[in-house]
Amino acid sequence: YGQQGRVAEAIRTLRRAVALEPDDALGRNQLGQAYLLAGRCDDAVFELEQALTLAPNEAAVNLNLGVA
Repeated sequence: YGQQGRVAEAIRTLRRAVALEPDDALGRNQLGQAYLLAGRCDDAVFELEQALTLAPNEAAVNLNLGVA
C-alpha cells in the first residue's frame, strides 16, 4: 500500500486487522509504520508502544519506535 501511495487505505485495513487481533504485535507495528508514512507521529508512537509491550524483543518494533 505505502509504495503505491495508498497509505490511507493501508491505515483503514490495518486498523481493522488490529481491532480483530489486538494482541498482534506485528500488526500494530505495521499500523505504526503506516501512520509514520502518513505523518501521524502521535498515532504511530501509540501503536508502536503497544507493539513493544506485546513483543519487547522484536527488532522491527524497536527500530520503528526509534524512527518515530
